[in-house]
Amino acid sequence: MAPVATTSTEGYAYDVEAGSLSQGMITDSVKPSSLQADVSYDVIVIGAGFCGLSAARDLSLAGKKVLVLEARDRIGGRTWSAKALDHTYEMGGTWIHWLQPHVWAEITRYGLTSSIKESSGMSKDAVCSYAIGSQGKFTVEDPAVIDERLLPLVAKFMDCDGEGGRFLFPQPFLPLENRHVWSKYDISLRERADQLDISDEDKELLLLFLNINSLSVPTTGAYLNFLRLYALSNYDFNCFMEICGKFKFKDGTTQLASCMFDEFAGTALFNEVVHSITTKANKGDVTTKSGKIFHASDIICTIPLHCLGDVEFSPPLPAAWTTTRHANMGGKVHIHAKEKVPAWFGLRDETANVSALFTESPSSLGGTHMVSFAMSEGMIAQEHLKVKPSAYLEAAAADVIPPGFSITPTYMFWHDWSRDEFAKGAWASHQPGNLSKGLGQIMSKTRVTDRVYMANADWANGWVGYIDGAIEMGRKAARDIAVNRQAVYMTTAWPPASRM
Repeated sequence: MAPVATTSTEGYAYDVEAGSLSQGMITDSVKPSSLQADVSYDVIVIGAGFCGLSAARDLSLAGKKVLVLEARDRIGGRTWSAKALDHTYEMGGTWIHWLQPHVWAEITRYGLTSSIKESSGMSKDAVCSYAIGSQGKFTVEDPAVIDERLLPLVAKFMDCDGEGGRFLFPQPFLPLENRHVWSKYDISLRERADQLDISDEDKELLLLFLNINSLSVPTTGAYLNFLRLYALSNYDFNCFMEICGKFKFKDGTTQLASCMFDEFAGTALFNEVVHSITTKANKGDVTTKSGKIFHASDIICTIPLHCLGDVEFSPPLPAAWTTTRHANMGGKVHIHAKEKVPAWFGLRDETANVSALFTESPSSLGGTHMVSFAMSEGMIAQEHLKVKPSAYLEAAAADVIPPGFSITPTYMFWHDWSRDEFAKGAWASHQPGNLSKGLGQIMSKTRVTDRVYMANADWANGWVGYIDGAIEMGRKAARDIAVNRQAVYMTTAWPPASRM
């Protein structure tokens, strides 16, 4: 067995007191490449995120000879866990819920239902603070008090059809079905808010709580993108907030990804960046930037939306695949605070660099682990945080920490997703007009040639941009190949050689 590295080249850590920055973090997500690889396979899966892992595992267990090609040195894609300060930090996708059917099925499959914990900032004991406008004063209130004002506003916002949004998406996992109904609402969050007969103060409060989902200004966040997720949350805003920010893995999302990878019975190669994907009469070819060429009857491409233009497809992809863009270029930054901070969730509106900061859990060092989110249009877009990490901490203090709150940062940890060449953005939160145009075209035909399937959470039918959406699309592509494809596979012998 090849030696297993314990440190990824990805992720940044900043020691505030020492003023020192380091790149690369300890993680269980780094896996060894297979010692041997053939040239021909039944299926090649490009990408070892949750989408790729789902597809590869299912196909290998169905008796197919499968090769996984991953550009990174690890599994997980935009979801991975790093270890520092005797704690597991989620560097990307984090929260999961039993109302997300695909990810919860995986959690149940691997016996992880008791391996879930709560983020304290979303607990019933937490207080909430917010400020609106560049000179806005902070308000600190019990969430129940905020709900008395906020929930009626959300109800009005969602009720574009007189049915609380149910007429637009009566079956949320079939979002394209009612195009004739929802197409006129493919507008921005701001445009929808402007349609409401509410005060400017109420409008800004409403948008404040919606920005956290897209990490972009309300003019670039899509109303339908949010309404789709709201529908999947049983048309309940508090349920939506719980799904998106309360429950997470005690030992990190990498625990689930590792379970899936361990069950995969095929070949995996890491640090292999795909250069081209070519469809021929009876096979597909994948060429890597290192010069390797592999053949397969079918190819599942799980490359994120913003990176598809970096790969040469022959025949070329339909234009929508390379021109459609989502709005989320924001980021998540973990902050370790010296103090024991009580359960708290802080928000700031679109004028801020840092839009949210909240407590995650107590630290074994006596302090508090906290999570913050940065707006797409703020300082995170101007330059890499590694240039001056202290500037981000100063922004967080000014933007989201109310006067009188004692929070002294000692460490920062983050992954710069917008500058990551294999992501070029955070989770997909689509722009107004996308569902009617490019995104809708993408979703309606994910099999782009007779040999190539496109699968990724960025264009999921259900939880678009989430772990659940990734698993949904990976398993769907695998089933299409394993069950429905009427083709003669090139494999004649089974089982294949061990992955190791």
